[in-house]
Amino acid sequence: MGEFGGNDGLRGLRIADTRDNLDRILAALTASDTKVVIAGITLPPDYGPDYIKQFNETYSLLAKKYHLPMLPFLLKGVFGTAGMMQADRTHATAAGNRIVAQNVLGLVQPLLKKN
Repeated sequence: MGEFGGNDGLRGLRIADTRDNLDRILAALTASDTKVVIAGITLPPDYGPDYIKQFNETYSLLAKKYHLPMLPFLLKGVFGTAGMMQADRTHATAAGNRIVAQNVLGLVQPLLKKN
């Protein structure tokens, strides 16, 4: 599993560029019949509401375009919960990552079943 796009947002890249980068990654993965899920992430409030809104919409737009299952927020139940985030407030602790894994498992488990 990989999560892409967060660093583009943190670097303040143009939304169009981030979307194009993710779109190209998803196009290549889906063309190769790789099973893909999308997990969204958001940015700190100091990036401004307009930029954050557009950034957040990137994940849902691409999930719809490629008909992919989506977890709207990768850090659900982790971000803002005591002991779940490292001091940098960007990365989960070991305990937080266990919750992230549970969040993602619900998306990927159906894809692991043999046809």
